[in-house]
Amino acid sequence: MRKELLNQWVTATALWLSVLLAGCATVLPGNGEEPDAQLLQLALSGEPLLGQPYSEASLPDRQLFELTPAMKAFAERHTAGIKGGFARARALHHALLTPSTAGGHGITYTAFYTLTGADAFDQRQANCLSFTLLYVTMARHIGLDAYVNEVDLPPTWDLRNQDAFLFLRHVNSRVKLRRDEVVIDLEMDRYSSTYDQRLIPEKLVAAQFYNNRGMELSAEGEFKDAFLHLRKALLLDDQQSYIWNNMATVYRRNGYLKEAEALYLQGLQVDRGDLTIISNLSGLYRQLDEPEKAETFFRLAERHRNSNPYFLYYEANKSFESGDAEQARDLLKKAISKEKAEVRFYDLGVKIYEALGDQKQADAMRERAAQRREAMASPS
Repeated sequence: MRKELLNQWVTATALWLSVLLAGCATVLPGNGEEPDAQLLQLALSGEPLLGQPYSEASLPDRQLFELTPAMKAFAERHTAGIKGGFARARALHHALLTPSTAGGHGITYTAFYTLTGADAFDQRQANCLSFTLLYVTMARHIGLDAYVNEVDLPPTWDLRNQDAFLFLRHVNSRVKLRRDEVVIDLEMDRYSSTYDQRLIPEKLVAAQFYNNRGMELSAEGEFKDAFLHLRKALLLDDQQSYIWNNMATVYRRNGYLKEAEALYLQGLQVDRGDLTIISNLSGLYRQLDEPEKAETFFRLAERHRNSNPYFLYYEANKSFESGDAEQARDLLKKAISKEKAEVRFYDLGVKIYEALGDQKQADAMRERAAQRREAMASPS
């Protein structure tokens, strides 16, 4: 697999109010509690938030893969006379991102607003999902076999809040060539062909779009519109537990705690191992004054958190910054024993062992970091 990557940092969408340990599975106590069916249907109707059940006409309906005349002309102009699928894919990518002063379209990154492909082209800004919609649409127009590719990025413990574990949902574009394929990505420093990834259907792409917009609207206090976007997402794909989590969060923020509980529990019916939901249920049951349930879910989330290599890395980094290099070393050893492929662990190891005066181990960490970067950069 060849990779056409731009050296520009993009933060993928993070789940809200979350403690999620990516890559871990768990079993809930007992058989898992099912949601109250009446409360679940009430929540899905939107009546508590809207004052009446939603109507189909009130749901958003965006043309995510719309190809405007301006997009069509741009794609044709910047790939005219270029032979070969890889060269055409690269030319389109560069043309979209090259500054307008240098003859390109000058699309820049925007962190927390998800646009359709056409809107991203018009406004010259995009996040990873918006750019993927734009690129796939234009690539198909010039005859490229382009698809949306979902990538599982390594998780990150949020240094601003030790209780927030960010699960990065990232997408990019994959173009199938005659004997190869090329990945078009904005995440040069984070993407690797070794990461778990998959082509996803357009229905799931749309569900992710409406999910993202729903949470962006929720952050702005537009809870009615947030509900409508999340409801549309669930109608498109109700097998994504993070959408159930996000809708529950909207209800919880508005004080509808029992409706939130039903939505969280339905999310666990979809994915019994979703620790975002497990953690959120712990907090919710404290609000509901149900301490036994709160403690059960808290301990379950805590057990997985403390055995997670990325949390151990976070703790090692915190110990190092506080001046305890020996404690940092011990924690980092545990992290590496659980996850040997994460380059950030070895980068921290270099600092720790140099602080301890162990240059031999520091050099070994540096070499392993270099090996991991080489492996991440090499085609699969």
